[in-house]
Amino acid sequence: MINLKKTKPIILIFVIVSCFIIGCKKKDKPTELTSIKTTQNDNAQLENNSNNITPEKDIDLSKYFDGKNGTAVFYIPHQNYFIYNKEMASSRFSPFSTFKIVSTLIGLNNNILKNESSKMKYNGTKYWLDLWNKDINLEEAFKVSCVWYYHQMINKIDHDTVKNELVKLKYGNADTSEWYGNGSNKLADLNGFWLNSSLKISPVEQVKVLQKILENKNIYNQKHITILKNIMRVDSSSENNIFGKTGSGGNGNSWFVGFVEKENKFIYFAIFLNDKNTAGADAKKIALKIIDDFDTLSIK
Repeated sequence: MINLKKTKPIILIFVIVSCFIIGCKKKDKPTELTSIKTTQNDNAQLENNSNNITPEKDIDLSKYFDGKNGTAVFYIPHQNYFIYNKEMASSRFSPFSTFKIVSTLIGLNNNILKNESSKMKYNGTKYWLDLWNKDINLEEAFKVSCVWYYHQMINKIDHDTVKNELVKLKYGNADTSEWYGNGSNKLADLNGFWLNSSLKISPVEQVKVLQKILENKNIYNQKHITILKNIMRVDSSSENNIFGKTGSGGNGNSWFVGFVEKENKFIYFAIFLNDKNTAGADAKKIALKIIDDFDTLSIK
């Protein structure tokens, strides 16, 4: 027969221990949920960081745009972003030929390109621009924005390799899913994921990518970056050293993206227009006028 008097302390201990264990489990659940919530917030923060533009200064550059719908971002590292039309500056668009900046580095990094003289073989197609109708080298292809050259070059590289390099650079949405483009051009080699297709990037992100490239926050070596700078140089009457690349969508979307080098310091910029009857040349013209007026605008 069980002696209840003797078992009461044992029962009491059992109850206390059980409550302690149950209590611990109840406390574990909120901790687990908090952990999941934090992870979700972190992911959201990573997305938000793509267009995080602090510190920043709004700047009225409307006179340079002359009624055209567009945006401008200028960035002085460790100082300020100067932004005209902030909403558009943080929105993503197809990079068009400004993607040649990064795809040049990808080609060099994967030994498809060796230097400015690296040629691609002309396939005999009659293109709309005579300068494309021949064997062409990297420097020429960049200057005349030869789409078939870059189409041929990028197709020599594994899709995952390209995707991974874009992710490392945080190049917009890094979406290469429409690898061969959307077929909007009748000539297959004038289509690609960077031409009004899956890849999108904002003007703010364009500036951040340039900073990563020029300030060695990337996987590319200095030799390749020097080659890129050589082909990006823009002839200008300005006393500044200006480097850039235009991009035109044929649908009113156009870019000029680059940087100014002065006394071993960089000012990064991106001009984007979303206005019919505009092209990359228009965005470039706006950028060069603003750069000439840096001192007046206190962008320095």
